[in-house]
Amino acid sequence: MIKEVKKLVSFSLGTWINFGLSFLFAPISTFLLSPSEYGKYALFILTQTLLTYLFTVGMDQVLVRFYHEKKMEPERLLINCILPIFGSFFIVSSILLLLNRELNLFITDTYSSNYTLGIQLAIISLLASLNNVGTSHLRMQKAGLKFSFLQRREGF
Repeated sequence: MIKEVKKLVSFSLGTWINFGLSFLFAPISTFLLSPSEYGKYALFILTQTLLTYLFTVGMDQVLVRFYHEKKMEPERLLINCILPIFGSFFIVSSILLLLNRELNLFITDTYSSNYTLGIQLAIISLLASLNNVGTSHLRMQKAGLKFSFLQRREGF
């Protein structure tokens, strides 16, 4: 019984740390950012989250479903789950770069041809997708402390 509680605590440790940091930094960030800048930030995070789901294409769930089947080694399964993420990254990033001016208008309300925003969105979303698959792999290995350490928090 105690062993199961320790495992549960090890998996939830990162969430509690993120909660504490969010509780600490939320008043500071709302004081430093104007409402219009905070709205731009919220749109950026929303777009990044949607792109993360689009890049991941359910590969984290595929990893969880087939992890304990004996047909494939877990490391090979992990590689097979990461490859489609890179494929969708290249396709969606190309579309983002083609629609760069519209993306800038949507998020920053300026009609700019600067590619920085699209590149940042694509790279951050790719890293978040890889993080989702990696943390799913750690959950399946039952590595609670590593999982808690890699928990990410958007926007604190």
